[in-house]
Amino acid sequence: MERKEKLSRIERLILINQSRILERLEPESKETRQLQREALEEGYELDYFSYADASIGDPLPESECILVRRILQMCWILQKQLATIDDLPELLHRGAVQRVGFDGNYETAHMQYAEYLVEKCGMFEDITSASAFNSHFPRLPIYKELLKRYETELRKDYIGDPFTAEAITRILA
Repeated sequence: MERKEKLSRIERLILINQSRILERLEPESKETRQLQREALEEGYELDYFSYADASIGDPLPESECILVRRILQMCWILQKQLATIDDLPELLHRGAVQRVGFDGNYETAHMQYAEYLVEKCGMFEDITSASAFNSHFPRLPIYKELLKRYETELRKDYIGDPFTAEAITRILA
């Protein structure tokens, strides 16, 4: 399988120099760094990335990052609202909002980004999540549907609080 990534001579030189530095700073990974450096020096394209693949994830596109932020914001707001309303009926998707998470097997990048935003960036303070944001089953389709309903409620012309018990019931039904 041929890789799409190609490195220029300058990029290779930068990585070679970085490998030399890391060989000295991290003696425990010296042998791996030497192999990586040799592959870069000799131009063995197949092996350029074999040492980096384990530590560099595939990018999560900007549109998906925005989606995760919108989902977290929606869940954070609805969690706050649900805490103030006592007499809601049993709602189908209440749990998805009350314990935010994504499937660790199929929505891994979304799960990791949510954890990054909350745990490392301090966004959506006090949001309640599933264990390490892992719901153990796919939730993106559910969240996308809830987000449509949520944003429909936001667009309505309310006087006062847009998140009445009736509005939350329509969102989570």
